Amino acid sequence: MHAGMTLLFISVLAMASRAQGPSPVDNSVVVILMDDIGIEWLGGYADITGIVEQTPDPNDIEPPLGTFPETPGIDEIAAHGVRFDFAWATPLCSPTRAVMNTGSYAFLTGIGKQILPLPGDNSDPTSVFPRDMADPNRQALALGRLAQTQSYGTGCFGKWHMSGSERWGSTPAIAPTAFQTVQNILDPTQFGFDRFYGHLFSVQSVCGWHGYSGKVGVQTIAIDRTMTPTFFLCDLLFDSTNGALSSWVLGQQSPFLCWFAPLAPFELLYRVPNPMESCNNCGFQFHNETGFTAEPGAPVLPIDNARAYHALVESTDAMIQQLLADLDTLVGGNWYDEITIILVGDNGTPDREFVNFYWPATRVKGTTWEGGIRVPFLIAGKAVTRAVPATSPIPVSVADVFPTVEAILGATTSLGKRHGANLVPILQGSSAITRPSPNPGNMVYSETFSPNFAPSIMPPVNIKTNGPTTWTRTASDGTYKVIQDGVGSAGGWTFNSSYLKIETDSTTGGLVETAMDKDIMMHGPLETYMSSLTNVQWPPGN
Repeated sequence: MHAGMTLLFISVLAMASRAQGPSPVDNSVVVILMDDIGIEWLGGYADITGIVEQTPDPNDIEPPLGTFPETPGIDEIAAHGVRFDFAWATPLCSPTRAVMNTGSYAFLTGIGKQILPLPGDNSDPTSVFPRDMADPNRQALALGRLAQTQSYGTGCFGKWHMSGSERWGSTPAIAPTAFQTVQNILDPTQFGFDRFYGHLFSVQSVCGWHGYSGKVGVQTIAIDRTMTPTFFLCDLLFDSTNGALSSWVLGQQSPFLCWFAPLAPFELLYRVPNPMESCNNCGFQFHNETGFTAEPGAPVLPIDNARAYHALVESTDAMIQQLLADLDTLVGGNWYDEITIILVGDNGTPDREFVNFYWPATRVKGTTWEGGIRVPFLIAGKAVTRAVPATSPIPVSVADVFPTVEAILGATTSLGKRHGANLVPILQGSSAITRPSPNPGNMVYSETFSPNFAPSIMPPVNIKTNGPTTWTRTASDGTYKVIQDGVGSAGGWTFNSSYLKIETDSTTGGLVETAMDKDIMMHGPLETYMSSLTNVQWPPGN
């Protein structure tokens, strides 16, 4: 058949399908969680960041510094939804994932920092995901479990990072026994996901030397130990995870919840798989504890962090484009007529040379300054009934993902204390949302603490007197902000407060956090909110 006739035939079939009513997957939800990216790397936020893009040289085969990555997939999502101009995550990967999956801030999940490698490398044993999260009652808090109560299919793809990490390759001595404990590690199926394919942990050390663990079924964890120094984990996570996601999505025959967390852009810069590279001399370097080293067997090329990161953003977007195309195919039309997509970043941009070109070096990933927690946040598709594209100035948090999905699915949960707000009213055109008590208005909160802790070890837990020894917390109303750096002891907590105003620099047009004296009217309520918010006890509901 002639190509033009084929396309016309497909188009006619799609229109006929839509004329018959919604597809079987109507009202499905896809959550996309990007890794290590702040708003300054996306051209869609240039009006907020004040970044003026350079005009690229058409003769330059590599992207010049100051040029935004091309992100047609992300741009398509933004075109059919709401962009939240002031959105906070936590400063690090694991806490954000736990907050999104429960709707509770980190001091109730027990995850305040990255979950670190175990076993065999003298890591703090409390860095693993708290064991009591395996309790069925606690699992009822999880996003996947919520979807299952509505008979939704559930799939999780990519980076999980809510399990204790096991190390191999870079530490050969533990390789023979590292996999023996994998059955004891919490995985997405324990949190309500029927299907998982991806990486249970985070990539530590050199990407290419790692083993790979993936959930291939509800009961079985398959371990691939046939890897060689020429077989690269990061490539596998791009190619295989994307293939598994595509296959799963296209096979859905009823409403579903999909959690897609690509291991990208990611601060440990690595080669992206061809043909998605946007530059020739980037991304061939891998980071380990001693610095940057060349990928085994790869050509030794100059390190160019900015271009490597640029390529990774575009590669991530290519995966998103494929997902959108699969969703169009699945519904027989436009994905945004039947499916809601929530896209968010897990924390701000890392402080790698040239990767962080915008924020002060000490105010990036890992901190509660804007560079560490200000992230992209888009909601698009079926749940958005207002005119699009749209923007919202209302401060929001990754904690809002859970109650928003809950509202879209028409589900309810009674167990546990949640801090997020349902954002559906904004998607419908409202300029106001209702946040749970004790929030007196549109205040958002973020934090990081160390070490992680399991609430069941010392019930009831009050973070003000038990658990972590260092704790940094922050709250903002979108303009004024307080950061409190705390040190804990048996006698309680001592905090040092910074009083700030988030504003646009009159000279550069960029975002800045200006230090100021405490404003009783503006900063006082933020301090009161943080104090009352975190003065709660476990178990949930108290």
